[in-house]
Amino acid sequence: MVILLLICLTFTASIDKTIVFVGEPFTVSVYIEGEDLEGVGAPRPPSVSGIDILGSSRSQSTQINFINGKISKSTTLRFDYQMIASSEGEYTIPPFTLTYKGEKYSTEPIKINVKKGTPQPQKPQRVTPSQPERKISPSISGYEDVFLDCEVSKGSVYPGEPLIVNHYLYTRVNLTNIQLINSPSYENAWVENLQTPTRLEFSRTSIGGVGYSRALIKRDLIFPLGEKDIQINPASMEVYVRGDFFSFFDERRIISSEPKTIKIKSFPSDRPSEFIDAVGKFSFSAELDTGEVKVDAPFSFKIIIKGEGNINLLSPPEIPSSRKFDVYPPESKVNSSISGGTLKGERVFTYLLTPKVSGLVEIPEIKWAYFDSKTETFIRKTIGPWRIQVKSVGESEKEIVTSKISEDISYVLPVPMKKVYLIPPYLFLYFLPSFIVLLLTSYYVWEKKKIEGDRSYARVKAIPKELKKGFIKLEREKAKGEMRAFYEELSRVLLKFLKLKFNIDVFGMKKEEIAKELRSKDVTEEVVASLLGILEKSEMVRFTSFKPKEDEISRDLKTLKEVINALY
Repeated sequence: MVILLLICLTFTASIDKTIVFVGEPFTVSVYIEGEDLEGVGAPRPPSVSGIDILGSSRSQSTQINFINGKISKSTTLRFDYQMIASSEGEYTIPPFTLTYKGEKYSTEPIKINVKKGTPQPQKPQRVTPSQPERKISPSISGYEDVFLDCEVSKGSVYPGEPLIVNHYLYTRVNLTNIQLINSPSYENAWVENLQTPTRLEFSRTSIGGVGYSRALIKRDLIFPLGEKDIQINPASMEVYVRGDFFSFFDERRIISSEPKTIKIKSFPSDRPSEFIDAVGKFSFSAELDTGEVKVDAPFSFKIIIKGEGNINLLSPPEIPSSRKFDVYPPESKVNSSISGGTLKGERVFTYLLTPKVSGLVEIPEIKWAYFDSKTETFIRKTIGPWRIQVKSVGESEKEIVTSKISEDISYVLPVPMKKVYLIPPYLFLYFLPSFIVLLLTSYYVWEKKKIEGDRSYARVKAIPKELKKGFIKLEREKAKGEMRAFYEELSRVLLKFLKLKFNIDVFGMKKEEIAKELRSKDVTEEVVASLLGILEKSEMVRFTSFKPKEDEISRDLKTLKEVINALY
């Protein structure tokens, strides 16, 4: 093990064996230990010619000690990297690196000796009643009596079309201990875990006439992200095979499934211009929350998409541009569940529209389309148009002033048969309401002109309201235990704050681009690192099967507040 002591934390790296054979997987483990690891990201793995990284996994543990009346807390983050060498020789794995609170850390290099191994035996063929006979290629470890296999429901799919991936453990020997070292990982895919059994249940099956016991390790529902082929990286397990009568020890083996590639098909040539990325079967509707507004007063316009398919990944439909109103990027809320091997639910896009002229303003019809992968056809949808009455601000102010003058006149009418003073006592009380109205009206007009003339002032003015609304929603999702909804709102609140504070179009930028923009505005590296940690954690929860613990959720919410306080 190689250990490097740091000022804020301890950064360590180790390897499970220093001598391996060609084609035999080995694991490099990296540990980050400290009292406070909030905002710590994943270390950057090095690149080594001749050694490939098959996949990685992350785990976390916390230890609390109570000594002499004092409580101490230590957190350990562990990152396991499954690697394999393609040729023999002596290799040096360069240091892993980490940036935390503006400081850069690295481990010491690790040496490994790769020797030439024996040829791997072939596995027999599998025969099942529901599938034609097919050949299973050998696992990386080369053992034919116990191995892992990856099965997919489809060999090729359209962009956005779901498929199911099953990982099975096959054995025809007695196993005394089983541990999953590395979960399968996916490239260019969004993952929804369907099943990860806590207890393995074996059933009998036959492969080429040879009996095996089979148990499900993991079942995932995955969706392609874009038009690149999906890469399924291997899962790895540590198993112990019971020894025979003459053996005192069980045999330890590391087994891995083989990597697989899912081909992405191209859409038919009749792809309509209004199609974006919806694949499945959906309904399409819209709601307008009012029929009458004032000029420059924003109102909500909702587009609702219901059905089954890649509903969690849908891009917002486009509202046709117009000189008569401005359209702001929408907020999105999704409510979905897994049913029948796909996602079903509802996604609501809420747009803010601001009318620029008075009179009868029309929102044009909206065209949208989705692709039905079962029939391999595009389905077009059209809704609208809508009409809304827009009043000018001047007309509204005139009505208010006229009404107020009428009320004031009624107060100063002479009363018959009573003494009237030339200058009545407490005269200022008669004019106090009018004076207050005048002050409020003047402030309203000044504030409106300020907002209209100074966009930066308008954005900053809107921050407290947006933050209050966002944190209320975060607390609600946290109480309900909706992890994905919580982290989706967490990143939305952060990005909306950055957009209003710095006038950056963060919703269309990558994390690295956001970090670059903030550094150009003299934001400290510590704040940038914490901010990127929030976005990375949000993506990991929303797009993988990772489930954070309750104390992690509270820490992430606290980190969000600290980042906003530092930037506000």
